[in-house]
Amino acid sequence: MALKKDAFERVPEFLTAWNNILENGFFESIEFNTRGMGRGKSGGFCSIYTEGFVPNDAKNKKDGCGAIIDPKSIIDNCRELAGRREVKNIEVEIKSTDMGKKGKEVRAKICISFK
Repeated sequence: MALKKDAFERVPEFLTAWNNILENGFFESIEFNTRGMGRGKSGGFCSIYTEGFVPNDAKNKKDGCGAIIDPKSIIDNCRELAGRREVKNIEVEIKSTDMGKKGKEVRAKICISFK
């Protein structure tokens, strides 16, 4: 019997991008969405999307918005829920755009959907 692939295997990529922005740059936006699995309904999802900037030089660092959510805690809760509900899909997307001498813009998204 083949081992089932870990649906959460790309989570570290998202958390690395998040922590890089948190520790070395600033967030321009953070969006968190969730939809529950109500009575008689299938599905449900949780998603986190962020845009941030990581400057090459401290003089380019700005305050930006703070990280008011803890993505690791949210993902851990989803992982726990996966023990009770089947995971339909986990999408992780990281995009980095080099802005030359100023630094790089980072966009990171994770979406976890359940059946």
